[in-house]
Amino acid sequence: MELIASGMSSPRRACSILALFALGVATAACSSADSGARVAETASAQPAPPGPVEIASCGVGKMLGAGGTACVTVGPTDVPAGFARVADAWGFRAINPFGNCPDRFFSSIGDTICVAIDHPCSNLTPAGATLVHDQPELVAALAASKPGATIALAGGTYEPIVVDRDVKLIGACPEKVVIRGKGAGSRGIEVRGPHSVSVRSLSISDAEFAVWATDGATVTVVQSRFSGNECAAWIEHGATLKMNHSLFDGAGAKMADGVLVARGGHAELEDAELRGMHVALQAFGEGSTAKGSALVISDSSPEARSALVVASHGGDVQVDRSLIFANDTFIGGATATDPREVGTAPAKLRITSSELLRVLPTESGGFDVSGGSTLELVNTTFETRARVAISAETGAKVLLERTVIRPVLPTDPADGGVGAGLIINDDVRLTLDRSAVMGVLQSAIMASRGCHIRATGSLIADVWEFSRTDFGKRFDSGQAISLSGDAVLELSDSVLQNNAGASIWMDRGGKASVKVERSVIVDTREADRSTAAVGLLAWSGTVDVRDSLVHGIPGTALAFGDATGAIAGTTISRGDVAFRFLGQSRTVAAVSDDQRPGEGELLTRANIVVETTTASTEDPLPLGECRCEKVNKQDR
Repeated sequence: MELIASGMSSPRRACSILALFALGVATAACSSADSGARVAETASAQPAPPGPVEIASCGVGKMLGAGGTACVTVGPTDVPAGFARVADAWGFRAINPFGNCPDRFFSSIGDTICVAIDHPCSNLTPAGATLVHDQPELVAALAASKPGATIALAGGTYEPIVVDRDVKLIGACPEKVVIRGKGAGSRGIEVRGPHSVSVRSLSISDAEFAVWATDGATVTVVQSRFSGNECAAWIEHGATLKMNHSLFDGAGAKMADGVLVARGGHAELEDAELRGMHVALQAFGEGSTAKGSALVISDSSPEARSALVVASHGGDVQVDRSLIFANDTFIGGATATDPREVGTAPAKLRITSSELLRVLPTESGGFDVSGGSTLELVNTTFETRARVAISAETGAKVLLERTVIRPVLPTDPADGGVGAGLIINDDVRLTLDRSAVMGVLQSAIMASRGCHIRATGSLIADVWEFSRTDFGKRFDSGQAISLSGDAVLELSDSVLQNNAGASIWMDRGGKASVKVERSVIVDTREADRSTAAVGLLAWSGTVDVRDSLVHGIPGTALAFGDATGAIAGTTISRGDVAFRFLGQSRTVAAVSDDQRPGEGELLTRANIVVETTTASTEDPLPLGECRCEKVNKQDR
């Protein structure tokens, strides 16, 4: 490795360090002790020594670009209709009067005031409709109706009905026209067979299933209210549900569900509020699909393992331009199993251009993904206090594209962060594309056993520690990215900034591998406020660091135990120690870029060390001072 070093205690000491470091420079001409020079000169083929590295200052929604001298966009880039940027906050927030709407109104995306479910109650009968006033008249009208007939329901309370023909049901208004179920086992409106049924301007309450549709039925619901039902709609076996401009209200029901799509059913929801839900939207069974747009979803379930949006056992759920607000329950999951199904099949959950809020600092998390299933968050803002934002295992696939995961309040002194941004195990594939994970506690990404992480154009920033007692143990220090076993990290055009402990940590005795290209590991805080201790700590495994920058780490830029690999074209700037050796690893000067290292060799080529006190050391890695008290988190 050819190396330029400045910031040493003297030119004579700089020259001796270069020699002891075995950097592979064929000829090195050090300045004399009396010359006052501060730079060790290499062979004449080397470029002139650079000046100090100046790091750009990037604001909200930006991160450092290549070399740390410019800023590039990261996180959500497109503001969807009905959302707005908020000053000094990453991502965007919904324009919405959430939590303040009375019963006959609902919370709509893009509105600052509550929206009426329907027009005021009318005494007018639609042209050509049959007007009914009570249950006997309704049953008789259904029995006598021709395909596509319209039945108008006057104000009153009606009992559950079974529909076996094409029909349109129109109420005078939701607050005065109610189909009331009979609790467990009852179905407010049951549609069987390939019939087309539309429902407008009425309410269904107190049923086990407000709407039940099967066997190819098509049900359309608009301007209606579902309240106090165990489930607002159950759609299965090729049936289709379309709902618009409506309210689904759990109304205090202990386990109120919204729309459940099963075994090949389909549902599309738009411009609706699902209030006080246990599971708001779920598709399970192969071929089942559910789509939601402009939804406002909230929870009230006491069950710790409930979830607001779920795809399971082959189900496919897509949610766009929505607000999902969780207090205690999980926000969502994409799992390969469902308790109502036999066998397993991968599921898919995709959320785009939405705001996710997980507000209470409890142990339950944000998303659970397993069994080869897929979770995709695209152009989305995820604000959370959950201990784990996303957990994935058993071959799951997770994509974060133009998405930010961050604390609800970045300076919250009580519980300002996430326990671990992402925990992945057992062959999970995690992709970060122009995304940011910020302000989490202890680990932003923790990966084990065959997991593969690919981060491109992404930012991990402001990880802090519960404690720091031992850098050799995974849970005894903070790590922005933590790898054990044979986990793999590929980091390109990305930034790890202001992270406590180790920015990248590789476990002892494992076969983890790290490839870093055109990326920046940086600490931009003052030394007395910094909690960073090491940029890359590779106790074992393989490393390949190329064309990158490690800057401002108060402790050690790169530390190696028994690792093998290469460091090339990389600048180490403004730190204490450039290289620290904690085991058998040693540097060997590479003759060419494609040279392969031997066991325990770290090939070095065309690197630069500038404004760094010590080029290399074999001293133990000091623990440093950890500022972990909650009262200090706002200072990060």
